[in-house]
Amino acid sequence: MTLSPEEIAHWEFAIARRGYDKDEVDAFLSQVAAAYQGALSDKAPESSPSFESLGQEVSGVLRVAKETADEINRKSRQDAEKVRTDANEKAKEIRRKAEQEASAQRDKTSKEGDKTVREAELRAERLENATKNECRKLLDEAVAHHENLTRHERELRDRVEAVEVTLKSLRLELNPPDAQGQDKAETAPIDLTDSELGKKVWSDDAGEVSGTRVVRD
Repeated sequence: MTLSPEEIAHWEFAIARRGYDKDEVDAFLSQVAAAYQGALSDKAPESSPSFESLGQEVSGVLRVAKETADEINRKSRQDAEKVRTDANEKAKEIRRKAEQEASAQRDKTSKEGDKTVREAELRAERLENATKNECRKLLDEAVAHHENLTRHERELRDRVEAVEVTLKSLRLELNPPDAQGQDKAETAPIDLTDSELGKKVWSDDAGEVSGTRVVRD
């Protein structure tokens, strides 16, 4: 196949994705075309067989160029495949780490939640125990206070009864019954409002319960 320098310079290769560097191949073809043009100029006086020989040389150069382009294309495909493989492996690694971190975070959150629940239960239990103890203390104090009041009431009743006995004795001493009016003397009330003796008895025997209203049954 005979080629002219113009055909060499404008030779078109099939373009594949990520195949070869077009600028490098074009520059290489330009150099081949220039060399071819120079060879034609140098060989012009010779016979036509020399042109055929030169065409074969150029064809060889073009074949080498095509093989080089194919090699570049093949290597590019290999590099692209390696990049895709590495990217996939990297993505899997990132996904695996993310899943591990998420699982660890879930475990941590679950443990923290369990710890919080346990702490809340302990606080509630302590509060319940403290409340029970306080209620028991208040109840004991109320019972003791009630017992004190009951004892004090009993003491007051005893004193009132003693005062009544004393008053009765004083009435008998002040108004001794006679044979005719014994019943009347026993039932007649004595006005102790003006009696100094009655005031003295109330002052001596009932001083501690002064101001306390005692209701007798």
